Amino acid sequence: MSILKKAFGISAAVAVCMGLSACGGSNGDNDYPDVVGDDWRVTGVVRDSGTITRNGEDTNVLVSVLTEGTAFYYDTKDQLLFDTVFYPTELAEKVALSGDVWGMYKSIDFADLNGDGNSDVTMKFDDSGSELVIVWFWDAENIRFEYQPNESTLPGAEESAQTDILYAVFGADNVKEYPIEYTGDKKTAEELAQELSKLTGLDFNITASKTDDGWVVDWAADSTLIAGLDNREQKEEFFFFDFNSLNWFMMDSLWRTLTENLNAENIYYTMDGGKELTFEELYPVNEFPSDIPYMGSEFYFAHSDVRGDDENNYACTKGLWRLDGATDTASIEMDGSGEFTMYYADGAVEAVGYLECVDENGSYQYDMYNSEGEFIVGFYFDSDTQFHLVNEAVSVYLLDTQAAYQGLWDYPDGKILEINGDEWRLYEDDSFTMFADGLVRYDEDTVWLMNDDGSSGGGYIRFDENNNLVDSSYVLTYRGGVPKG
Repeated sequence: MSILKKAFGISAAVAVCMGLSACGGSNGDNDYPDVVGDDWRVTGVVRDSGTITRNGEDTNVLVSVLTEGTAFYYDTKDQLLFDTVFYPTELAEKVALSGDVWGMYKSIDFADLNGDGNSDVTMKFDDSGSELVIVWFWDAENIRFEYQPNESTLPGAEESAQTDILYAVFGADNVKEYPIEYTGDKKTAEELAQELSKLTGLDFNITASKTDDGWVVDWAADSTLIAGLDNREQKEEFFFFDFNSLNWFMMDSLWRTLTENLNAENIYYTMDGGKELTFEELYPVNEFPSDIPYMGSEFYFAHSDVRGDDENNYACTKGLWRLDGATDTASIEMDGSGEFTMYYADGAVEAVGYLECVDENGSYQYDMYNSEGEFIVGFYFDSDTQFHLVNEAVSVYLLDTQAAYQGLWDYPDGKILEINGDEWRLYEDDSFTMFADGLVRYDEDTVWLMNDDGSSGGGYIRFDENNNLVDSSYVLTYRGGVPKG
């Protein structure tokens, strides 16, 4: 039955009551007031009264308790409907069975129960000695009172079972799901965030407000995202070595959890009471405008362009480039500052020289000259990881994304990081005592230090715009080969 039909039904019922001398008058089982004059308020249909606050305005209403719901009328001589509430099926069945809704009625209250500034409705009924408490919250978006089964006490009514899924997002290809089951209303954004807190041991402290196309989520100042890890003991399954991995994990996990469980189209992030969400150091993006939806770390990494910049046109050339990407062919090593060394397939040096960057109608060509100033060949970039020589063979060179990372590096807290092929290890500063290790995953511009379970909690390292290998803001210094022994 539609809301309009129900509202019409209640109004019609009131009209019928008025026409039947106040639903039975003094001759019935209920002692209703006698009908006096032509003012509807004295026809016996008014059971109670109260004041409803909505959008900052108070309205005095008269309460008419009926079989399908309760109507609220303006306290005026003319009978004008202000609003209605409709009984849940369980109460409607009890009312129908009793046939005496006036006798069952005990009280009504219009206190604001959820803190939104608008009146809610609490009604109490007597069911053969058992008290029934029915609660409706005002829903400003749908402009109606919504029944709240979790706030109500209705013996015999079964609460609906619900299932939500918490998402722990360690990376684009490493998402873990944790189903939670409960009864009653669907969990709110804040409640889902608290479930993530219980799961991970991190503080997902937020407030959330609904918008036309999603939710605005404000990270509290005491959330782990803003305040950091402090001295807490991290859970083994959710252990993070660095600031970047922790923050991306928290933002991605909450974003995925809310969009999936709340069917939210967009999630907008803010911090500390509506401020723009910003970080001093977060790669590849450290600012998240409040009017642009959060897109997930996979999007931000995919659209980062860290291999070149306007001030240094040679930064994008840095690295070891191999002919056809093979390890047994010719190669070119460039330092990112305009100098290069060319090697034959057997490793012998073919030429040493410098680059000149030439703007060819918006496309950059890099010309290679030997140390004598003689032109060798030019090349164009096809992508961040591939270029082709301007020669008859159209030779293609691919970036060896692993070569630049190999070896031992000074790491924060006096540790030593070893990158060796597909593995990483952390040593004490004696280069002997190993206390952490895992597998390496190479992306185009990032090396992920994976935990044993495949999560990216070990953090990541990358070359910044100054060609320094960094972990967050810490610059790693190259130490050489592999540990002794």
